[in-house]
Amino acid sequence: FRSLPRILKNVNKTDLSLNLLGEKFPMPIILAPTAMQKLCHPEGELGVLRAAKSRGVLMCLSTISSTPMVEVAKEAKGHPMWFQLYVKTDRKMTQKLVRYCEKYGFSTIVVTVDAPVLGYRERDFMIKFSIPKTFNYKDITDDKKPTENAQSNTNAKKNDKPNSELFSFFDSNMETTIDWEFITWLRSITKLKIVLKGVHRVDDALRAMDMAVDGIIVSNHGGRQLDTVPSTIEMLVPIAKAIKRRDPNHKMEIYVDGG
Repeated sequence: FRSLPRILKNVNKTDLSLNLLGEKFPMPIILAPTAMQKLCHPEGELGVLRAAKSRGVLMCLSTISSTPMVEVAKEAKGHPMWFQLYVKTDRKMTQKLVRYCEKYGFSTIVVTVDAPVLGYRERDFMIKFSIPKTFNYKDITDDKKPTENAQSNTNAKKNDKPNSELFSFFDSNMETTIDWEFITWLRSITKLKIVLKGVHRVDDALRAMDMAVDGIIVSNHGGRQLDTVPSTIEMLVPIAKAIKRRDPNHKMEIYVDGG
């Protein structure tokens, strides 16, 4: 992919605004869902949301937010928000998160579909990454610390498991058997818009289109979920072309992330 700029175009007045799933924003930027933002700054997700509001751009809140959803919603005060969903082994807990989204005013659920098992993040293992005890995870763990929940999904021996609390959290809490049926189920329980994050392939993009999801995010999870997938800009072009061929007037929106 290469940029081919046009010349002799009057750029005295420019307009980057666009509609994302029916809501207008001043520029084509979404602040991507990032877990545990208080690791970077004490204000965490609330500080990022304030920055988004100051520029009128959209923020997508991570399931593994270090700030409870209700506090983020209070800070938003009507500013549009999306919620990134990791699918939990307990379907009731997943449904609980969906109900929170409806209650707190999130307009869209962004389902991460490329991480049924967390990537092998060697740097996390090397530093023995641990989740600060001060982080509040009551939205997703029923007041239990993440690593205190269900038994492991894998058959690995205890001594073979990487020494990372985040890996252990995913291993014991996230659904490894998620398939297209889940999208059908999700559509049946909510009227919120649904976006799939982590689409790599043309055939998967077309299936998402056939299932009438509202949007897809062409994403390789920052290059740290599977380290052999192409860059997102390489994947975007064939996906966008295939969708256009299938239906030139398609309603499904296509986004791309970087990292």
